[in-house]
Formats: sequence, structure tokens, C-alpha cells
Amino acid sequence: CAVHRLGDAIWVAVGGEPYNILQTELRRRFPDQVLLISPLLGPMQVAYLLPKERYGQGLYQEEPSILAPGCLEALLEHVANQIDELLAS
Repeated sequence: CAVHRLGDAIWVAVGGEPYNILQTELRRRFPDQVLLISPLLGPMQVAYLLPKERYGQGLYQEEPSILAPGCLEALLEHVANQIDELLAS
């Protein structure tokens, strides 16, 4: 993933295809911050980012995904920490 400050905005680019939970939760945590969220960063790969509770339900997105349960949540925390660091500097 990549997190950059562009003027007053924060641009978040992530590989794979996260559910809208990523952008919804980031906007909840940073309500006064302009956030630009770009999924599918870099070479295309089958990497759906499902919420951990969605695994084991027979969803299409789980079958081709190369990512394990908890990856979306780990990515969310990593990105939020990077945003905090950018805003503190």
C-alpha cells in the first residue's frame, strides 16, 4: 500500500480489492480529512480483501483470493497508522 499527503488530502492506494469497509472505516476515523482511496494498486492480482467474518460463508470472493482472514483488518490498522503519522508531521 501507499499513503501520501497531497496538499490537504491524503491519498491511500492499496493492492487488491478491499470491501468498502476500508474506506468507510478510514472516513469514520478521520472525519475532517479529505481521503482519496484507490484500490487495485500495482500489477493486477486476484486479492480480494474480505472482512474476517465473511470467510467460510461460501462467498465467491474467498475462493480466488490469495489472502487469509484478517488481512483487511491488518491493512486498515496499517493505513490508519500511516495517516496518523502524516497528520502529525
